[in-house]
Amino acid sequence: MELEALVESLADRLGLPDLRLDSQGVATVASADGRVELTLEQGETAATAYLYATVGQAPEKVESREALFAKLLGAQLFSAQIGEGISIGLDRDTGEILVNQTLELSEMHPEEFYDAVSRVYLWSDYWMTVFESEDFDAMSGPGGVSIEKPGEIEHYFIKA
Repeated sequence: MELEALVESLADRLGLPDLRLDSQGVATVASADGRVELTLEQGETAATAYLYATVGQAPEKVESREALFAKLLGAQLFSAQIGEGISIGLDRDTGEILVNQTLELSEMHPEEFYDAVSRVYLWSDYWMTVFESEDFDAMSGPGGVSIEKPGEIEHYFIKA
C-alpha cells in the first residue's frame, strides 16, 4: 500500500481530517499534549517510509556524549529498551537524538501502519522521559533510569 493511502487511513482512525502528506511527502502527528511530534516521511522509493521523532539533544561535553551513547547502544542491544525494528540515532548536523523506524510498505495494511506509528510514538515518549530525567552533561559513565517501558498502544491517542 502507498504511504498516502496509509496516512489517510491513519487520519480517519484518529479523527484527524487535516492529516495528509504535504508536497514533499511528509506529515507530522503530535501527541495530544504536543510533547511528541512524530514525522511520517516518504522513503527513497514508494515502497518505503520513515517514521521518526526527536527525543533529545546530544550533550556538548565528550564524556557526557560517551555516557549517553553507551546508554543508547545498551538500549538497542537485543531491543532491551527500544521496540524491535526501531532505532535510536544521532543527526550529526543538528546534534538531535531521534527514535526512528523504516517501514516496508508494499504489503502493509492500515492496521499494521497504525501499530507501527503507535510503537514509534510510544518509544519516542519513553526516550523523551529518559532525557528529561537524566543530566547527561553531568554524567561521566552510564547511568540508570527507573521508568517503566511503554504499555499497550491501544490506550494512547495522538493528534495533528
